[in-house]
Amino acid sequence: MEGVYIFPHQAVACLADQTTRVETKEVVRGVLSFVADDGVTEYEGPVTAIVWNMPGLDFIVGLPDIAKNFVDVLTSMLRSTIGEVNEE
Repeated sequence: MEGVYIFPHQAVACLADQTTRVETKEVVRGVLSFVADDGVTEYEGPVTAIVWNMPGLDFIVGLPDIAKNFVDVLTSMLRSTIGEVNEE
């Protein structure tokens, strides 16, 4: 089933630094899931990711997909770091 999840998509993406722009000709669509630190709770949602070659990184989840599908896991992660920050 190679290529089933890859679709043509001409776009220019602005990365998180708000300076770097990446041209892309393809997107990957699929379901992404994360397992929480408790090893039980799973967060799952559909994502659309642009395809480009970036050394050192395999996958970046963009803010639109985080806000739409993974705000609960992000909130959980932020809450768990509050204790760490307060201890310093």
